[in-house]
Amino acid sequence: MKKRYQPLSNKERQQKTEEYFEEIVKGVRGILTDEKYKEYLNFSAKLPRYSFNNLMMIYMQNPQATYVAGMKTWNSLGRKIIKGEKALKILAPIQKKFEEEKQNEAGQKEIEEVTKIVGFRTVPVYDVRQTEGMPIPLNPIVPEKVEPSDFAAKIYDHLKNKLNEELPVTEKILDRNGLYGYYTPSEHSITINHKHDVTNKLTTLIHEYAHSIFHSSEGKYKDSGKDVKETQAESFAYLTCKYFGLDSSRFTFPYLASYAGNSDQLLLRHQDEIQKETNRLITKIENLVLEKEITFDVPIRELADQQGSEIVSLYRFGQIYFVTKNIDESFMNNLEVVRSQSDCILIETEKKAEAFRVFNENRVHYLDNDVEILDQKKGYIHLYQIQHEDLFFVGKSGFTGIKRLSDIYHDQSVAHEQFQQVFEHVQSYSKKTHEMELS
Repeated sequence: MKKRYQPLSNKERQQKTEEYFEEIVKGVRGILTDEKYKEYLNFSAKLPRYSFNNLMMIYMQNPQATYVAGMKTWNSLGRKIIKGEKALKILAPIQKKFEEEKQNEAGQKEIEEVTKIVGFRTVPVYDVRQTEGMPIPLNPIVPEKVEPSDFAAKIYDHLKNKLNEELPVTEKILDRNGLYGYYTPSEHSITINHKHDVTNKLTTLIHEYAHSIFHSSEGKYKDSGKDVKETQAESFAYLTCKYFGLDSSRFTFPYLASYAGNSDQLLLRHQDEIQKETNRLITKIENLVLEKEITFDVPIRELADQQGSEIVSLYRFGQIYFVTKNIDESFMNNLEVVRSQSDCILIETEKKAEAFRVFNENRVHYLDNDVEILDQKKGYIHLYQIQHEDLFFVGKSGFTGIKRLSDIYHDQSVAHEQFQQVFEHVQSYSKKTHEMELS
């Protein structure tokens, strides 16, 4: 007889969490030295949205992880966990609602409902390499293949103006050899050396902005030693630059040994804040790209679908859209080379809606949000309409999405007739199978 699952008690759950936290502390001792720290920063730059604690947990379990999510998220993307894959563990907050008595502006007492974190629990997640199914769209705000100089040229002035809303950022010719820029705490200002190229200006701006966050005259770490200050600024700059494909290697790590000698709790607190502030700046830069409608002339795969060895993809190249079938991505580094693979191009157009229509006509798998059910039948087989399109098909629903079973029809009545035939065939087959099982 199988044992019933027994959930952990609060005490047992807390003990587990403390064990994981102790592993994090041990991991910190292991990475905050020389090249190991650089390896960790390279890893965490790929997963900037996670807290430091969870980054450490993922790193210790799988240093090669690139894209981590829970089972429900993977299913919503049309992917499933490969059988036998072991989940990675991360920490998730346990939140509870409480009623607190507070005074309003009139001095009257009111009861306000607040949500507080009362503890943590471990939850399972999986790296993309532990899943299979529909290809993941490669639609980052800033594509990986953008040249650093192109990215810097398009974002530097916008970022400088944006940061000017927080503190003065100016450019001057600095004659001192090797000086890229500096932060002045007494004036809370950043100065960038005008003599350098735009890529160096951008990486310097990011590094000095880190000093302005952590080491201003009112900053939390204003009185810290140079070892802590430079490690904070370098970590921040390295993470941000690495995320956008920039090289900030001229900033070295000369103070890591002494920094790693501090208390473990201090290390954890510093790293967690570095991660949070890095995430804020990354979001700020990405919002500028969207707000200023900055585009990069590199191919971006916005959508993809795979059936066997055949892959249908929708790419955006600047303002031009391509729908392709089995195109060789290794050649997609400029527009003319893309066009040279004409046998693989289903359409080239500047009209986004037209490109999406052709892609939808050629794909086999659809996510639940991409389609609408048109019938009231029970079971897995249904008649579907693609959202915002006069395109219809017969499909089968599953936990990772919808699989198309028929051709795409432009006439709903023809699609409905095809659906009736498929549905009746499935019903007849199920009935015969049931009768054979009974006999």
